[in-house]
Amino acid sequence: MCCVDPLRPPYLSDVQKTLLEFTIRGRCDHEWEQPNCSAKENMSALNRKLALPSGSSWWPLAGVALLCLVLGFGAEEAREWGRYEREAIEAGEFWRLLTGHLVHSGWSHLWLNLAALGLLAVLFAEARTPLGWLWVLLSSAVVIDVGLYLLQPGVAWYVGLSGVLHGVIAAGSLSSLGREQTKSSLVIVAALLAKLGFEHWFGPLPLTQSASAGPVVVAAHLYGAVGGAMTAIPGLWHHHCTPRD
Repeated sequence: MCCVDPLRPPYLSDVQKTLLEFTIRGRCDHEWEQPNCSAKENMSALNRKLALPSGSSWWPLAGVALLCLVLGFGAEEAREWGRYEREAIEAGEFWRLLTGHLVHSGWSHLWLNLAALGLLAVLFAEARTPLGWLWVLLSSAVVIDVGLYLLQPGVAWYVGLSGVLHGVIAAGSLSSLGREQTKSSLVIVAALLAKLGFEHWFGPLPLTQSASAGPVVVAAHLYGAVGGAMTAIPGLWHHHCTPRD
């Protein structure tokens, strides 16, 4: 004797059946067995399915964007006060190690970096916790500062978020390798390596050079990517080395 599931009428298409089940039962974290999920849990699951930042993971990235925007209104005075400047740092102005990544050479330079940061927030915000993103931002900035100071003594000054953005790309793509996004993440990692290789051998990309309205320190991109990757590799190693049932 055949029994008909009243939740799945035979005259509905597969897509309609799926939508009906989602509406009646509620879907929590890819599982159908929890019919009593709250509306908040269902919305959270749907957001994750759409790869949208559903929680507060993006706020460190948004905070950096806001700081960059505020300093942008300071124009030349803020840029002179905040830029990474070797001689000033050696004289004790250590805040420049942080603010050098937040001030920009002009509005075109700033908007380009903010647009890139917004795109990265959409792509990778859920790949790490808010504390994890703070660690990525700090690690990228520190590795850039150390790299420029120790390995690039000819760089007298530096401004811009682009080096830290390369750290965000590296950390986000590597962290996503353990979140069932292997193919897309590998493509992004390959693109990042190709860009860094191009810049090493041929110099900055034309778009970045024209938008920055000044010399592009491509070494900062490499150092930033290294700083970001350093925060993601331990988690990636743990994910792939942990035995699974």
